[in-house]
Amino acid sequence: MTTENIKVNPRQGQVVNDIDNALAVIDPKTKTEIERIHLSEALIGPNAKPHDVILDPSGQYAYVTIIQAYNPTADLLLKISTQTFDVVESAEIGKEAITNDGERLFVTHSGADANAVSRYALDDPTLPVWESSVNTQGLNP
Repeated sequence: MTTENIKVNPRQGQVVNDIDNALAVIDPKTKTEIERIHLSEALIGPNAKPHDVILDPSGQYAYVTIIQAYNPTADLLLKISTQTFDVVESAEIGKEAITNDGERLFVTHSGADANAVSRYALDDPTLPVWESSVNTQGLNP
């Protein structure tokens, strides 16, 4: 496990577990697991694996990208409440969510033919909304 798979806010940390298809929620003070969110095949698809977790600045939601083996052009994005630990929404997006500035979610499209970075607005309280994509002129972001 690399440190990029762990995100922490003052109340809890989230760790992506791609072997168990789960998101572990850790109490950073006691270093104990307080919740394990299982990501079932019915939710994420066959042979899919959680990959990244990004917290919004308020700490209310964790966004988890799911690598979909059956879909080489899109990942699944899950929006998970950090209070109830429920999946609030899901949507197919490009490949590899990389950062969240609190207002937008930036997503790179990776893979052999990838050449774009997309921006999603976080104004919608239920799900990121696509705003635009930038063509990287053949450079794989």
